[in-house]
Amino acid sequence: MTTPAPQSDPFKPLYAPLGRLVVRWAYLERVLDYFVAAVYHRCGGNTLVRELPHTLDRKIRFLRDSLNQLPSLAESKDKGTDFLNRLAALKQTRHDLVHGIVNTANPPGGIPWDAFEVVRLNTTKQLHEHVSSTLSLAAVRENADNALGLANELAAFLIVLVNSLVQKPPI
Repeated sequence: MTTPAPQSDPFKPLYAPLGRLVVRWAYLERVLDYFVAAVYHRCGGNTLVRELPHTLDRKIRFLRDSLNQLPSLAESKDKGTDFLNRLAALKQTRHDLVHGIVNTANPPGGIPWDAFEVVRLNTTKQLHEHVSSTLSLAAVRENADNALGLANELAAFLIVLVNSLVQKPPI
């Protein structure tokens, strides 16, 4: 019996940048979870919502509401809001790549992987909508790098926030 010749994998150029993006976003979301936990358990966030938020959009909304409404976060409002704005600006690329599929990697007349289309089915309460976006490997790498930078900055911010809370009794 003969072994079939290995097939070339047209998606191979995407694997390393996509893996980098996923790993760095996992780190960013864990740091964000610590932010949510600190706000919920130590800053009065549990007075705003009954359940901890689980999705990225709900975490962002909870933190925005908390920064705007909780007196214990007044000093952190501007910096915390800046983090959330930067996170919101980055999240769509990650969402499209993780939840979509690559439709084409070789645009007509273009350089392979210089631009590629990602498609996904967006679901609302009563509608399914076909959504597509055009990305590049450079954009995927940049998003991963920005996610890591934001995670590191947010972690440093949280250390200061949590250290200030250690001095105060729980709300």
